[in-house]
Amino acid sequence: MVGSYLIIIGLVNANDLVGYAFRLEGYFVKLDLDILVSTSVLQAGIFSLVTMGLGAMLLLGQKVRLTLLLISLFDLFHLIFIIFLSNQNGENIWDNFFVQLILLILSLYQLMNWNKIKPLFSPIKQKVILTTFVLIVAVIPIYSYSFLPIIDFGNYRVGMDIKDTIGMQNRNFNCFDMDGNNSTKEVLDYRENQFFLVVEDIKTCNSNAVSNFNQLASEVEKLGIPFYGIASNNSSEIEDFRHEVQAAYPFLRADRDVLKSMIRSNPGLILLDGSTIVAKWHFNSIPKINALQSEFKIRSGGPSIIQ
Repeated sequence: MVGSYLIIIGLVNANDLVGYAFRLEGYFVKLDLDILVSTSVLQAGIFSLVTMGLGAMLLLGQKVRLTLLLISLFDLFHLIFIIFLSNQNGENIWDNFFVQLILLILSLYQLMNWNKIKPLFSPIKQKVILTTFVLIVAVIPIYSYSFLPIIDFGNYRVGMDIKDTIGMQNRNFNCFDMDGNNSTKEVLDYRENQFFLVVEDIKTCNSNAVSNFNQLASEVEKLGIPFYGIASNNSSEIEDFRHEVQAAYPFLRADRDVLKSMIRSNPGLILLDGSTIVAKWHFNSIPKINALQSEFKIRSGGPSIIQ
């Protein structure tokens, strides 16, 4: 149970590596460890692989005593960290607390009886299986970082209506034009296809990728389909950025945490049918207009009122 749980948790974190990195960033900021923020993605990848590796070693019965000692220390550290974070920020930690406490108790029990756990295979076979497993699962965080999560569990996954997120804590979609006017209703009440180029933060985004999206934006707008950029920065920063990347399409402003939830790519593209998410693309997989027309049969509902 402990080994399987570690593998599952590692897979979940590896599947959404950027989201896992965002959580680590939040912890580092709360603990005034800003120096670690820049390496959060690397740490997320290492932690997810180590978690899966320890789980696999426990299931195989390889180096049982050392494996259980590392798992127990990890569980203990995690438990102390949860309590500390709760005291610092007053967060509700009971769900995570009890899960981590049960894992620690099980791990310590196994550690005290480590000699009763027998290897499933010979040492050579164990090493071959473990190495193969790590090499296979290592592809998952690399893929999710380079493209998008293989399975999207977020509130802004394909098939979800953005209107359903309104009212959700920390996930409430609101957008504003450059003059500060709330444009949420106008954008979400549009009835046909529209595109969102989501820029979580223009200071850290891949500006070359934004420029690469410009051609698609031009072709889309020729079809009369709205194409917006949405960023979290202030109006003056966005205007300077638009001139820098030569973006002719209008930009809107939204909360950074919401944009992080919308797509794990900075920038990233979202296709909507009205207010329902139809498809999402990482900047490493910019779609072609012909493919969009054939696969999604994109259509115009008339020009956007947002300029």
